[in-house]
Amino acid sequence: MSNLTINSTDMPDPTESKIAPTYPTGIETLAGTSRREVLGMKYKYDIHWNFMTSIDYNSLEALINTGSPVTLTYNKYSQSQSGVSVEADISERTHVAMVGTDFYSDVSLTLTEVSSRV
Repeated sequence: MSNLTINSTDMPDPTESKIAPTYPTGIETLAGTSRREVLGMKYKYDIHWNFMTSIDYNSLEALINTGSPVTLTYNKYSQSQSGVSVEADISERTHVAMVGTDFYSDVSLTLTEVSSRV
């Protein structure tokens, strides 16, 4: 069982992933980071698969191309273990292999939290 789900749908384990805080832009301070920026912090998740089947890609695309936020649950990071609402942006698939009748693609997914952490 995968430890990555989107709207309760299990996804294949990614090849790699990373998480980074994001802050509101356009705020200038003397020290470089304002309290407002820290309070507005959200996390951005970058998830990458080197080999994703066409079936998995189509399933993922159907989940995220609704125009509404989705729920990410990813046990790898404590910030998303209990589920977090995110907006998703998926890359175009790049075909990298064909095994039998199934295509495998290189796919990247960027998920940004909808609400700030505070």
